[in-house]
Amino acid sequence: MMNRTALLGWVLTAALGSACGAGRDEPSTPESLGTTEVSLAPVELNQASGSCDLGNYVTIGWDGGEYGKGSYNKATDNFCIWDEKEDSMRVGVHWKLGDGSRQGICYFTGGNGNSGSCNKDLPEGKHLDMRIGRCNGSVYPCNAPSGAGWQWDPSGSGTST
Repeated sequence: MMNRTALLGWVLTAALGSACGAGRDEPSTPESLGTTEVSLAPVELNQASGSCDLGNYVTIGWDGGEYGKGSYNKATDNFCIWDEKEDSMRVGVHWKLGDGSRQGICYFTGGNGNSGSCNKDLPEGKHLDMRIGRCNGSVYPCNAPSGAGWQWDPSGSGTST
């Protein structure tokens, strides 16, 4: 004769095992928990070219004249980089969309006193985070926002596209 505890254990095992799919030969598929996993897109790496002027740009980062400044023009989807220090380092803007669907680095290697721009076709109505930095391209690959030699200004800013 089974005692009550053993009987209860057997009943729970049978009920839970059946509810969890025990004994079925179907492959299990993960259930959606109503959450989304956000992972950043690969880095779009662009070298700035041409030149920029200050018209219609919003300055997104400036380190007080130490090495350069960057800006973004919402109307034309242009990032603009100004190099303001003769140090043989590239100046760049790391940008990413708030939903993580795109990110990139627009960098300039044209030297002190010059500027260049990167044209990006960004979607309208998305949040855009940006920060300015510099990287020594003769020592580091400068091809990713972290672990590749970039020194980013911690006071990044955001806007909408």
